[in-house]
Amino acid sequence: MKTRKKIKMVATILLGGAFLFFATLVIHIGIMVYGKEALPLATTQIGRLDFDEQINEGQANAIENQFKNIEGVKSTYFNVGSDILIYTFDNRKNSTENIYKEFNQGSNYLSSRYTVSEEDLSKGCPAIESDSFYGKLTSMVSKIVN
Repeated sequence: MKTRKKIKMVATILLGGAFLFFATLVIHIGIMVYGKEALPLATTQIGRLDFDEQINEGQANAIENQFKNIEGVKSTYFNVGSDILIYTFDNRKNSTENIYKEFNQGSNYLSSRYTVSEEDLSKGCPAIESDSFYGKLTSMVSKIVN
């Protein structure tokens, strides 16, 4: 009889702990999405260029410096291993199309502007899979809270 009572107590503790963790997650999501105003950096966007040729470290530094001189560009990061340039810019001052055109006018490098597919645009946040548990839970809590 004592063994059965211990098993029941352990099961109760485990289920209670799981419920507390789940409740904490739901409360955290609710607090994070409730009545959010526009972010202070709402006009900062990110862009990406894929280079068709192999870029070495020196060329990457030159490309980054050239990009930093374009109006509206705030920061740059060149991933030499995958030949991708990531940059942030202020969309009030410039657009990805204009930045790409301006870069190509003064550059000898072959590159293409990365554009997000329609499927990815329909998802909303690209970091959260809408079919995952967390994605479904986030959208449900957001609907309830807002």
